Amino acid sequence: MADDRLDDDARSRRQGLLAAGDPRGEVADVWTAKQAVHELYDIDNPAIALDWVRELADSCTDPGYGPEIRRLGRTLRRWAEPIAAWHASRADNGADEAIHNLAKRIKRVAF
Repeated sequence: MADDRLDDDARSRRQGLLAAGDPRGEVADVWTAKQAVHELYDIDNPAIALDWVRELADSCTDPGYGPEIRRLGRTLRRWAEPIAAWHASRADNGADEAIHNLAKRIKRVAF
């Protein structure tokens, strides 16, 4: 769940659980990376979003992070332009995906 949706009590519990069960800080690093990606979609300006995603990609590919975060950094670097383009248009392919999913289900039922 996004940090902005948590109340103070839930934040405190999360911090306590991370302190107790994440001795090397790996889960906390992943949580922080997820929050940064989440915040990216709050940006209204495509140019600022592009700068943000490129900076985030550079940060995530730091060798000090685990393989999952470094993979996220490489993915963000590859998709930086399309992510910034979404900020310009706010268009998505949800309707196409829904039709594709429905066609697959019909095919499965027919089989």
